[in-house]
Order: sequence, then structure tokens, then C-alpha cells
Amino acid sequence: MSFLEASGIEVHFPIYKGIFRRVTGHVRAVDGVSFNLKKGEVLSVIGESGSGKTTLGNAVLGLYPPTGGQFRFHGADIRQSWFSGKIQAVFQNPYSSLNPRMNILHTIAEPYLRIEKNIDKDKLRIKVGEALETVGIEASAMFRYPHEFSGGQRQRVSIARALISQPELIILDEPVSSLDVSIRAQILNLLSDLKTKFDLSYIFISHDLATVRFLSQTIMIIYRGKVLESGDKNSIFERPANPYTHLLLQSARDIVVRNDPIERGEAVGGCPFYSRCPAADGQCRESFPQAAQLEENHYVYCYHPYVH
Repeated sequence: MSFLEASGIEVHFPIYKGIFRRVTGHVRAVDGVSFNLKKGEVLSVIGESGSGKTTLGNAVLGLYPPTGGQFRFHGADIRQSWFSGKIQAVFQNPYSSLNPRMNILHTIAEPYLRIEKNIDKDKLRIKVGEALETVGIEASAMFRYPHEFSGGQRQRVSIARALISQPELIILDEPVSSLDVSIRAQILNLLSDLKTKFDLSYIFISHDLATVRFLSQTIMIIYRGKVLESGDKNSIFERPANPYTHLLLQSARDIVVRNDPIERGEAVGGCPFYSRCPAADGQCRESFPQAAQLEENHYVYCYHPYVH
């Protein structure tokens, strides 16, 4: 049984036009994504800005209910109430995700109080203090406010808030992209240590290939809502098969791939990378390719994969 199984997940947003706000189309932010996440595994989701990776993470959290498909957690529908607290998130900007009017005690305690509503105040403070110390912050800091912390410390507070409900899965949405390079290493090491200590599973959403290679075991490449390649970390980095994956790995400093000089129309129903792919042909325009297995746990969705 898979720890987390996603089957044909779709998240579509309606497009409204006119004074009567009629629906004239849909934005297919996530379009038929499937994956299996094992217990204790880190799945990294990589793609350009606007590729749908954050929307996918929000769908797991229930912030965007899927238009189609289903998530199953421990074999059951993820929407069941007993999963409350078992899935948490750490977002990109720690300052915007922390309420500036709430001290750290109330910030961290908030998700825990949804599970333990009648806990004694002294026990709650002990619980919050333990969570802070787990992420490397003194327990006495719980009475301070977010603006009194540095960016790295605020992200540690966000991690403590995610940990306090004893989750099994944490969605990490660009958790280090807003931090200085030196602080990034500290937070990544912390996340790695916490994963081992608490047997956590992560869905790690990022555009930073170095951090992805450090933290993940499995990688999923997503473009315009569709998975173009997925597989073991070493297989993806050393033997990428999809042309889009090649372009991502070539872009060492910036994940945003520049438009190729090739100009083609959109491939409605075909590969979303059709208009920018140097290997694309009519078949790519007409239909989206089925998964082709290259190695164990390495799949590519491409009619013209690179052969190694």
C-alpha cells in the first residue's frame, strides 16, 4: 500500500469574461498528474514558474480541491477528518506565513490546538518549547513576535509549527528560496535531520536544482500541469530523457528556460512543451505521449526521448 497515492489529479480554474461573468474556458493548472510517495521518501517537484507545482502541493493540502482524480493517504481518501494534523506545510516566505500580531507561542500552538482543544496552558507551553528547541531556537523565544527574528529563524519557527502536530507528511514549497545562501544550507541540513529523526516524508517543491539533488530521492518534472519525466534522482540528473529536462539541467543559475527561436502554435491535447521543443513533430502536437519506462522507477512522457 502506498503512503500517498495521487491518481489523475486535475486542478482547473474557470476563466470568466463579460459583464455576466460567463465561463469561457479553464486554466489547466494541474492536468492528470499521478504519483506514488513511499513512507520516508522525499519527492521533489521541479518546473518553471507557472508550471503547476505549487498548485499540486496546495491540492494535497486541500487548499485547492481537485477538479478530477483522487489522493489516497494510507489507502483512504485524503479528505477524511482523521488525517487532520498528519499533513503540514512550510511555505516559501516565512514572514508572510506568520501572523505579525501573534507571538510565537500562539503561532506554533495554533495547529496543535485544533487536535488537542482542552490542553492545559502549562503543558502547551512545554510542547511549544520542545518544538522550538527541536529546530534550534531557545524555548524562551516563544513570547517574541515574528519581526524580532531573522529570516532563517522565522523559517525555523514555520518548521516548528509544522512539527508540533506530529505530522507524517510535510509539503515544502520553496522553503529556502528566500534565504541567504549560507542560511539555506543550515535549513536544508535541519530538514534532513528532522526527516530521519521523525521518519517524515516530504514533497519538496523547488526550482533550485542543487537543493533538490541534496534532499530528494525521487524527482518529478512538471510543465504546464503535466508530468514530462519522473524517476530516481541519480537517473534523472545523470540520464535525462525528455528535452525539457535537458533544458532545465542546462540552466545552472536560473530555472526559467528562455523561449527557443522555434515558433509553433499551441498543441491542444498534445505535449505542452511542443511549441518550444527542438525535437517536436506532428505526433507531439496531436496527442500527449504515454509513459515509457527507461529504467526501474524512471519514466518519460516523450515521443522522442534522448537515448543514453
